[in-house]
Amino acid sequence: MTCCIATADYAFLAELTSLCMLAGVTVTTGRADLLLLDLDMPTAAPPCEKTVRFSRDGKVQADFYRPFSYTAFLEKLELYAGKTYSDRQTLAYTFPEETAFTTTEKRLLDALLSADGKTVTYRELAHSVFGDEENMNELKVYIRHLREKIEEPQGVRVIETVRGVGYRLRKDRVGKGCFGSESGES
Repeated sequence: MTCCIATADYAFLAELTSLCMLAGVTVTTGRADLLLLDLDMPTAAPPCEKTVRFSRDGKVQADFYRPFSYTAFLEKLELYAGKTYSDRQTLAYTFPEETAFTTTEKRLLDALLSADGKTVTYRELAHSVFGDEENMNELKVYIRHLREKIEEPQGVRVIETVRGVGYRLRKDRVGKGCFGSESGES
């Protein structure tokens, strides 16, 4: 399934893009099966038969009001895609509802998601998150913060430490199929 996101809010665009990636939905700028429309922003949106509407204003009729439940949104994507996943132990379903991520946490999560289950070195992560390679201790702090938000509430290990190398997202927790093993310190 493909979707188009219509918003002028860059942070919201990044948030929806990450969630779509978790659900296996391709984000495009052209014709799409589904439109994710931010009603609070002046945007030009292509017409689409299936539309999910977002708003912060309770007076505007929308499908989701920000902040919104990631779990409910992902279930809505599944409904539109005509899919139901029997395995609910994925990263998409381990986010506690209405989890608030800081900008740095979002950058870190995006960097790990972009690796598609491959190990990202400490230096690569520090560079993509902080813009330099000198913040190794700070990187560990933010990894801990992410783990507290997405792993501990559900008791599921998602971010795997590859000793002496870096981190990776457990592919078997992020999407369909197994990618990687149980080995490695966490």
